Amino acid sequence: TKIIRKLMMTEGFYGLLLVGMHKYFSKTLPTACVSKPPGSINIELIIGEQFWSNLENDNQKGTVLKHEVLHVALMHFGLLDLMPNDEIRGIAVDIVVNGILKKNGNEFWKANKKKGLPQPMLNELFSELKMKDDQGSTYYYQELMKAKRAKDESKGKGEDSKAGEKGNGKGTSGS
Repeated sequence: TKIIRKLMMTEGFYGLLLVGMHKYFSKTLPTACVSKPPGSINIELIIGEQFWSNLENDNQKGTVLKHEVLHVALMHFGLLDLMPNDEIRGIAVDIVVNGILKKNGNEFWKANKKKGLPQPMLNELFSELKMKDDQGSTYYYQELMKAKRAKDESKGKGEDSKAGEKGNGKGTSGS
């Protein structure tokens, strides 16, 4: 695509890694992801059609492509065994990747549930946890897991977990 060609010319690191990936669109994937099929050495970039078509411009699309490249470059595939909680691991690695992209001035999309555009995961969304900026995925994973354990332990005790906005006293931080 023209976006990959542009990245080859302006940000060769991303463009070069993108050229080597198998890329395709999915009617069922809600956003985008990279995967490595079992027994293969190839990396696939899969993009949800609705997600892609609802992005406002090529800058936002470029941010998505660079986001997925960074997961590969930072070897996030190797964290599956080290970080067994899939949801927390996904948030932790996205905080790292999006932090890099934000620091370099990339344009993110605005969250819009109706259009299938989720909120980009950034450290600032978890301000109540007071996590440091510019840390690695292990740091964010550990901090998020601590908050999850605190929340789980506070359930049913009629106290707030301190793991989110002031909640309903059931350890749910308002959810």
